[in-house]
Amino acid sequence: MATSLKLFPAKLRPGFPPDKYATPTPSLSDVPDSLLDLLASQLACLGFARRVAQVGAVMGRDFSSEILKAATGEEMPRVEAAIDQLLAAGILIRTRSAGETRYCFRHALLRDAAYASIIDTDRAELHYRVGSILVDCFPDLAADRPEIVAGHMRDGGHMGEAVPFWLDAGRKAARRYALAEAIADFRAALDALALLEAGPGNNERELDVLLELGTTMREAEGYHAAGLKSIYERALSLATGLGRSNARAASIHGLWTVAAGCGQWRQADDLAYEFDGFIRSLGPNARLEAEGGRMFGAGAAFRGDFAKALGHFQHVLTVYDPASHQQSFGYDPGAASAAYLSWVNWHMGNTEEGRRKADRAVEMADRLDQPATLSLVLVWLLFHAVCEGDRTRIVAYNDRLQAVCSKQICRFWQPFGKACVEWASFHATRNPAHLDGLLQHTRAFSELYLTSSLHIMAMDICNELGRFEEGLAQARMAEAFIAQHDERIWEAEYWRLLGLLHARQGEDKTKARQCLERALATARGQQAVMLEDRAMASLQELFSRPTNADLLQRAG
Repeated sequence: MATSLKLFPAKLRPGFPPDKYATPTPSLSDVPDSLLDLLASQLACLGFARRVAQVGAVMGRDFSSEILKAATGEEMPRVEAAIDQLLAAGILIRTRSAGETRYCFRHALLRDAAYASIIDTDRAELHYRVGSILVDCFPDLAADRPEIVAGHMRDGGHMGEAVPFWLDAGRKAARRYALAEAIADFRAALDALALLEAGPGNNERELDVLLELGTTMREAEGYHAAGLKSIYERALSLATGLGRSNARAASIHGLWTVAAGCGQWRQADDLAYEFDGFIRSLGPNARLEAEGGRMFGAGAAFRGDFAKALGHFQHVLTVYDPASHQQSFGYDPGAASAAYLSWVNWHMGNTEEGRRKADRAVEMADRLDQPATLSLVLVWLLFHAVCEGDRTRIVAYNDRLQAVCSKQICRFWQPFGKACVEWASFHATRNPAHLDGLLQHTRAFSELYLTSSLHIMAMDICNELGRFEEGLAQARMAEAFIAQHDERIWEAEYWRLLGLLHARQGEDKTKARQCLERALATARGQQAVMLEDRAMASLQELFSRPTNADLLQRAG
């Protein structure tokens, strides 16, 4: 009978729940050498059972009996006898999961000791053998958990064979919204590729990984995620060299999203023109044409050229085919364009059409069942509802946005929705605490678009509360953002509210009049009928109802 290894007090030997197929490589640097040596000497007394323990250690803390027996390469009676010896010695414990017999090291340090006792070349060979067995003999398991196969291939020194499994693992994780895990898998694939010789085959695989990583990072961290630009620059270089047209288009689009996410609309427009020129060289392609139209439309809308934006987005919906376009570059261009059209139409005075487009955008996004697209749509519709001052819709859209983002996708948009609700709640309750909430969420909003609108919402509340200095501070931040990023959606509203703040501040209303007249001129230049009406109403409220001729002369 085998002697039990009483190496640990009972409190260190709990019944660990099985972590199915998990095989993290132990970090031996954290275990004292003296303790590892002690455990290794105890294992050395077990003969062939020591080898079985080593194979199990390569597989992980918890492992399947079937895979263990296959990986040892020995006759079944001998392996089973060794397992009984390890159970009797207190090294392993037997468990059952879903009707399957499994074994688990009684303590993590026992696994570490068994793993450390394997010489490096033998350890690499065992990892590769386990990975190959998973692929050849347990294909369902390998397909379900490709990251396990990838880890064994990597630790076995077969980097090229690890890459496709890391890529598959990343895609699977992304589909279940485990975005941090997906990013880690894609980066592991890139790390493996970096150890291989450059060549067309590896360049192809690197390009595939980069594009998947870029999309996942955008959904997890936003358009301005650190390192995103370099990912798409590398992808563009590879796609150009390999002659992969769709990947090249995706890379240019990715660089556009980075520029847009950083509020660099002039650079974004340059990339939109580059994208358009490239796809035209490929011949007719409605899917790419729709993506290009959305890029042009977004740039025009954020720069306040609403008429041009209207034309681009309407063209997108004309060429859009929901069956074939969908989420090719991360977001569905049709649903996104309909959402943009909600507030573009509102600015131009087409309020009923704006509401129809808002309803259509939600309907399209719901039908597609793409959380990333739905979250984008809800953000634009929140802005549309703020434009309309529709508190009911603001709350409803934000509730849906928070629910979608709770799936770990596009969480960077959550503060924007919460800020909009604070603005709407202030106008419903007049509670000054909502200003603090709006400012808090504005600071938390990491994206660099629509930020000027959040500062302008704060100006609006400050004006209502008579907080002149605080309102001017928000005005300075809005003005700086508008100038730096060329974000002119609410430039007219900025000048209107700045005028109202000056009017409330003192008896001399010259500066107030100048600001309001500039608001009127800006709105007219943008064909922003709704903002023009607001500017006109504020002028009429503060000054002796000037005639239209007077106002036209001043605005000119």
